[in-house]
Amino acid sequence: MAPPTFEALVKKERSRLDTERKNVANKITGLQKQLSEIDRQLKAVNAYDQAKKGTPKKRSTAPRKRTSRRADILKTLKNHPEGLARADILTLLTLKGDKSAEKSVSNALNNMKKAKKIKSKDGKYLPA
Repeated sequence: MAPPTFEALVKKERSRLDTERKNVANKITGLQKQLSEIDRQLKAVNAYDQAKKGTPKKRSTAPRKRTSRRADILKTLKNHPEGLARADILTLLTLKGDKSAEKSVSNALNNMKKAKKIKSKDGKYLPA
């Protein structure tokens, strides 16, 4: 009988590894289901404990520093007397990409312009 060819050995090893991989993947799936069930049970226990205490979970009790969007914009414009485009203001205030904050800046710019606290020239906003 002739010894097995290299290709046959590779094919056999690939088959063995595929089977082993499937077995491990099945174990992982089973463990993930088990973990999800444990998480669900923990959540239920925590909810029961919270209801028994009669007090809802509180968010952070530390006071948040709240600054006016308009004040931040005005301060930024005063630091750049040459004027800034809206995109530059967003970048300097580190708000780029936050849709809600970008809208807030646009609204503040329009309101400050109407109140004549700032002016715009050539697409740039300047302090009045």
